[in-house]
Amino acid sequence: MAGPSDRRRSRTGVDPVGIPARRILLGVLAVFAGAVSGCGSPAAHGLDDIEFRTVSGTDPAGDLRWLEDHPIYWRMTSAGGEGTAVIRPPCSGLQAPVRVTEDKVVVDTRRMSIEAQYCEPPVGDYDLWLHHLIERPLNYSWDGETLILSNDRGSLTFEREE
Repeated sequence: MAGPSDRRRSRTGVDPVGIPARRILLGVLAVFAGAVSGCGSPAAHGLDDIEFRTVSGTDPAGDLRWLEDHPIYWRMTSAGGEGTAVIRPPCSGLQAPVRVTEDKVVVDTRRMSIEAQYCEPPVGDYDLWLHHLIERPLNYSWDGETLILSNDRGSLTFEREE
């Protein structure tokens, strides 16, 4: 015989806690659909496995002329349901989880792996500039050929390398 603590649904479709069973099912399905769709992956936004090379950039002080001789390379991939950014600044390299939304690229710098390499100034300073830029979410625009990443710290304009 069932007691008051029995977790079976009543005829009204409400479990003993008061949450309609359909809402629970819809919530579970929504979470599952978001997880398998890769909505935060580069692939979902047409940015998967494309090699980009900087053609220009700016920061609050003006144009980044050093990019002409020391370009930054950027590639995002989707593997195992998570996006990854592989970034090669002028001196070293880094790899980090990345999430892409409709208008933002967010690099998880807390889980970033950085290639350990010393570079003399000013080249080492260019890497520091990039690290400073990607610490904050980046607005992006992508037209199929040109990728622009920007925030209040600066902007980078990339073209497809391939």
